[in-house]
Amino acid sequence: MLENQRCGVGTYASEMVKALAAAETDELFVWGNGLKSDWPADLPLQGVKRSLTRRPNKLVNAGFSLLRRPRIEDHAGVDPDLIYLPNLNFMATDRPYVVTVHDLSFLHFPEFFPPKGRAWHRAIKPNQLIKHAAHVITVSEHTKQDLQELFGLKADEISVVSPGVGPEFRSLNDRETERTRRYYELPEEFFLFMGAIEPRKNIEGLISAFELIDAPEHLVIAGGKGWLNRNVYQQAATSPKRDKIHFLGYVSADDKPSLYNLATALVYPSFYEGFGMPPVEAMACGTPVIASHVSSLPEVVGQAGLLVNPHDLQAIAAAMESLSRDPAARAELRRRGLKRAQDFSWDQSAAKLTQTLRRLQPKNPA
Repeated sequence: MLENQRCGVGTYASEMVKALAAAETDELFVWGNGLKSDWPADLPLQGVKRSLTRRPNKLVNAGFSLLRRPRIEDHAGVDPDLIYLPNLNFMATDRPYVVTVHDLSFLHFPEFFPPKGRAWHRAIKPNQLIKHAAHVITVSEHTKQDLQELFGLKADEISVVSPGVGPEFRSLNDRETERTRRYYELPEEFFLFMGAIEPRKNIEGLISAFELIDAPEHLVIAGGKGWLNRNVYQQAATSPKRDKIHFLGYVSADDKPSLYNLATALVYPSFYEGFGMPPVEAMACGTPVIASHVSSLPEVVGQAGLLVNPHDLQAIAAAMESLSRDPAARAELRRRGLKRAQDFSWDQSAAKLTQTLRRLQPKNPA
């Protein structure tokens, strides 16, 4: 997840590595397996020691799952006071550990995952991982409530450490966005979706809603191929508006701020999110947001965006048309979004994570 083409979880993990390395805390030691490079160029060298192994993941995971050996500390060659897992994953350790749970979509919507994905989520034994953790971190109050209801955790066993938004996500002028417009050959006006192409994101619904609107905007879909997405591409290819639907594929982190700035609005009609980083990134750029009124998104967007029923194509279409036609409405959402985005910063997230880990770190006897 620390590789270059990062999704939300990878961004969260990498930003936490940066923040923990910069914190005035005890020694930070990162173990990672399977990195193609020695160490991603954007991650710090100072303040962090590294053990990067290239063992076959299947063997590592089988050892964790079946034998409980070798342990994480054996692979890393260090005896840590506390282990932090930035996501649910295979693991075995005799040391206390903290785990971040980003969402429980695999329990709520198993049909959104391919058979291999469902098998993987069973194999990591999330019940045991969560039950035996010294503490659990979530990225939203919604996921915290999910954990309490589905796993029986108490409120004080869970801390919420939301993702942040970096300073690169800001309002840009035409000169700053021109290179991105030319590189992707973007239309003059467009609605933007940002995220992996997979069923949970409701892109089929987005395309269907886009077909209903009478507006000059095109639809630009930016994100890497996830899974179970053949229907999305088939639908776009046969759509009566197929000439106005554009797939960019995975876009680099450097291009995201410009894409948000160029868009009429971000449309994010996901069926389920543990947090939902694109809406916050868009708001920080001053881009209006249309998002689902389900799971964590109302908590994240608040009153700064238009919230719609992801199952109601007419509602999604109406929101898109209203922002296309009403510059005053866009200006008001821009104002609200910029203000709302100030509530999310990686510095605040890192400070809360550091505080939580320090509180849980075993005290050495005098």
